[in-house]
Amino acid sequence: MLEIEDLRVVRDGRTILDIDHLSIPTDKLTVVLGHNGSGKSTLANVIAGLTKPESGTVMLEGVDIFSLSEKERAGAIAFLPQKLPASAGLTCRELVRLGRYPYRGLFGRWRKDDERAVDEALAATDTSRFAFACADELSGGERQRVWIGMLLAQASPLMILDEPTSALDVKHQYGVLGLLEKLNRTASRGVITIIHDINLALRYATHVVALKGGRLLFEGGRDVLADEANLRSLFETDLRLFDHPHPPAEHCSTNLKVAVVCE
Repeated sequence: MLEIEDLRVVRDGRTILDIDHLSIPTDKLTVVLGHNGSGKSTLANVIAGLTKPESGTVMLEGVDIFSLSEKERAGAIAFLPQKLPASAGLTCRELVRLGRYPYRGLFGRWRKDDERAVDEALAATDTSRFAFACADELSGGERQRVWIGMLLAQASPLMILDEPTSALDVKHQYGVLGLLEKLNRTASRGVITIIHDINLALRYATHVVALKGGRLLFEGGRDVLADEANLRSLFETDLRLFDHPHPPAEHCSTNLKVAVVCE
């Protein structure tokens, strides 16, 4: 469990995040929803240990994340920012190998365990066939899977991704979320991800955190998204929910919903 208490983040004299209490299960696929400017990316950076708040605590499995060393934090949390670092000239395998550096240091010896972790990460993300291709030459969806492979190679039990689908077409949006759902379900990787598409959230989330104006509006399991009043309050528009005509795979909820804007 990730426990947040009395969290306050201030930027340029303005409070941009103010949360009294928030519990996020670390074994679920948690989707963070909210308008632009609602504090989603700030929250992601705080729980990844990259932004220290003005006040409050962030406890991961009972340990204050800001008391951890950078190496210890990397062993607990893998983070993928919205703006990806440069990967010019790197093959996909080299990019995935970067996930092992927290355990080795810049000049640390490369071990068989490191090589095995890279192989497993490429296989889990179905990118082994791209191992020696230049990462920048792949499509957006393929490249995003390689970056997720880097997170897997890091072997942290919790992965945080800031808008991993923002630059992708619909097919690859569902492909990336489907991959994260599979990793959460079969590889015991906790996932916290920011997305904007309510139907992606309805399809894949097992836990939801909704922010509005830097404050927590609601949070909980799938059922909180099945409440039209919650969605209207969050998105400030007339959203209606309908039964999905063809619910996907057997592990999905049988009462899967789709959202339609009726204005």
